[in-house]
Amino acid sequence: MSEYEEIETCVECSAKTMKNISEIFYYAQMAVIYPTHQLYISEDRELSRKCKKALVRIFKLCDFDNDGLLNNTELNQFQLLIFGVPLTAIAISELKEILQASMRGGVINDGITLSGFIYLHKLFIHRGRHETLWKALRRFGYDNELELAADFIQPALKVPKGSSTELTDEGIRFITSLFEKYDEDKDGCLSPSELHNLFSVCSPLKWNKEVTSAVETNAKGWITYDGYLAYWIMMTFLNVSLTMELLAYLGFNMHHESQLDAIKVTRKRRIDIAEKSTARTVFQCHVIGRKGAGKTVFMQSFAGRNVQDVAAIEQSRKTISSYVLNQVKIKGRTMYLLVNFSFFLFEDGFILNFIVIA
Repeated sequence: MSEYEEIETCVECSAKTMKNISEIFYYAQMAVIYPTHQLYISEDRELSRKCKKALVRIFKLCDFDNDGLLNNTELNQFQLLIFGVPLTAIAISELKEILQASMRGGVINDGITLSGFIYLHKLFIHRGRHETLWKALRRFGYDNELELAADFIQPALKVPKGSSTELTDEGIRFITSLFEKYDEDKDGCLSPSELHNLFSVCSPLKWNKEVTSAVETNAKGWITYDGYLAYWIMMTFLNVSLTMELLAYLGFNMHHESQLDAIKVTRKRRIDIAEKSTARTVFQCHVIGRKGAGKTVFMQSFAGRNVQDVAAIEQSRKTISSYVLNQVKIKGRTMYLLVNFSFFLFEDGFILNFIVIA
């Protein structure tokens, strides 16, 4: 096996004497359930690119304090998540000793670095324990092709006609924890680099740059917490599939059965109308007017921007979102109003091609 790297397992056996027959079936089964070729390039004795990419995502999700290291608590949480049992203090110490003896930069300030984390999983392969790596990958949603499985990204969700989708309290708590994790300077805003870091575990990066004109930002154009929350609420209302996909990449399923725990489906609109009451918190309003009538400035004012702010956005050649969402107070309740515009043709005072979307 040391001469031929492509050979994963070698077992001496005999059909006549039945020597090691059970072992043959065991290793054959393991080769199917826990294939090695997707994880490891034997010629280079290195983990595959896709495997490293997956491990980077797992590391970032488990780095709860976002300091670039896995401390003992985070290592234990990772171990509990995958195997259901904690690591002993001796086991953690031994892992760090192995890293310190095998590579430079694997342990810093008593925490395991990203390079050390990847190296440990390469050691599992070298020692024939590829099932350990597969268990971690599958717990984080990966299939045999090292892509997030379709049913992991998009659990079945039925939204009846006339209903809408909103975030649950659990969903809001999760995205709030992400904001707090990546707001490194604790200024209540996400700078472009902080925003990029937050969504860096998503593949491909799914942050729409138009969003900064759809929600509240500070004077620098950085998204505030209220704007960040509004973005998620808007996305969940308009494109719940994208919300569930992002939640999957961002680690919501680490402590929940699926993203469905973050989504609630409202009852049908006709029932609200009949009972003259609603539990909805998100409402859509359409702004209708001729081109040049001032719809954009009117809508952007809802996110706290004035004429000069809108002009600056246009001069920078950034695309301005056709949606704006912000919160309003109604009878002591926090509601979210989503306004949007479309261009319509007018003829003799009548609107042509008018489509109602409520």
